[in-house]
Amino acid sequence: MSSRPSGPRKGQRPSPSGRIANEQRLLALGDAVDRRHGGSPKGKAPARGRKKSAGARKARNRRRLVIAGLVLVLLAVSAMPIARLVANWELGHFQKIKVNALKSVDPSQPFNVLVVGSDSRVGLTGSLANAAGSASGQRSDVVKIVHIDPIKNTISSISIPRDTMVALLKNQGLWTNYNRINVNLDPEFGGGPDLMVKTIEANFGIPINHVVEVSFVGVINAAGSIGGVNMYFPTPLRDYMSGTYIKTAGCHNIQGPMALSLMRGRHTYYLSHGQWLYDGTSDYGRIIRQDLFIKGMLQKAKSKAYDPLALNSLISALPQGIVLDSSWSGAELLGLGLHFRHFNTSHLYSYTLPVVSAGNVHPYGDVLVVQQPQAQQLFTTVFGNELTHPTNPPPNAQMHPNPPPVISTTTTVPSTSVTGGTTVSTPARDVPWWDPHLC
Repeated sequence: MSSRPSGPRKGQRPSPSGRIANEQRLLALGDAVDRRHGGSPKGKAPARGRKKSAGARKARNRRRLVIAGLVLVLLAVSAMPIARLVANWELGHFQKIKVNALKSVDPSQPFNVLVVGSDSRVGLTGSLANAAGSASGQRSDVVKIVHIDPIKNTISSISIPRDTMVALLKNQGLWTNYNRINVNLDPEFGGGPDLMVKTIEANFGIPINHVVEVSFVGVINAAGSIGGVNMYFPTPLRDYMSGTYIKTAGCHNIQGPMALSLMRGRHTYYLSHGQWLYDGTSDYGRIIRQDLFIKGMLQKAKSKAYDPLALNSLISALPQGIVLDSSWSGAELLGLGLHFRHFNTSHLYSYTLPVVSAGNVHPYGDVLVVQQPQAQQLFTTVFGNELTHPTNPPPNAQMHPNPPPVISTTTTVPSTSVTGGTTVSTPARDVPWWDPHLC
């Protein structure tokens, strides 16, 4: 057998390197289209002395359209396994944790994700570490239960204030039978995502299907990867403890250390008529800012979905400071992204668990307790038949178990942020931060 490279056969077009697979068949199909519409196949000259007719030119254009269309179809089909490979490859860069308490669910059905904002300083260096300060152990400054409904194309987020009292499943000898929900994340005392999942289901009857844990460095990287979020501030704003300082009213691009301090701060002051006034909303104000910033990040990420460089920057940054439970798969994340690629952020509903102040309760200090029946009304509206009966309900102000009432599934709550009862420090009407918006 000769080792000499074989050239194109007689009448066969060459296929230079770089052409798509099955090009000959595509060109043959184009020739067939030409012949059907009275044109000459490519490579055959028109009869001598006869100019190319307008019909021939139109036929050639039709053939090009057919080829282009088939190429797009082939690329679209071949892109799916490539996208899965990319998704699985990127998924491999995330730190994974095993969470045994998770409930399995069909990804095409509604499911619940526990999003925990950890106050871990791991990964922070230099000025960022100084700005974050030091703290021993690890607690959850942010606890959100995100309900994703692929059927209704809605996403609902319920924030649980960090000072909310819950029944403990562990460490009763250390913390008594009740304590703030955020202590369940501290690994120094046997806490972590698995204990947090069990605690939420035992107290509220909400099944958790996935967990996402975001640290300080995760917030900074995610915000920076999309070029920050543009937010409008009606007045200057500052928080001495978190380091937030917005010097002027108007639109500001929030990223890096400022994104972290803005979402951490709960001792905020705003400038009104030359005076710095304290925003007594505290944890509620922080939750509002977090929800607004997340909404802004979703909008910004959507705007960059077709920018390969920006998308690569976002995907590359996410694994740094974000931990996923090990049950996530690349195909599931890809499918979720494709399903919600046209998601309208007006269908993102943000709620805060209704709570009331229990005052200063020994030995816990100032704490919050779940407000009923408002809390169960909210849970029933968001989770419906997914709810189970709590085995360890949270306490009331007297630190006695406070089981939820039976609520009809027809009960509705407004699609806006829900705050606590009248005994909680609620925002005054002249606090401008409570009507923020994105630029």
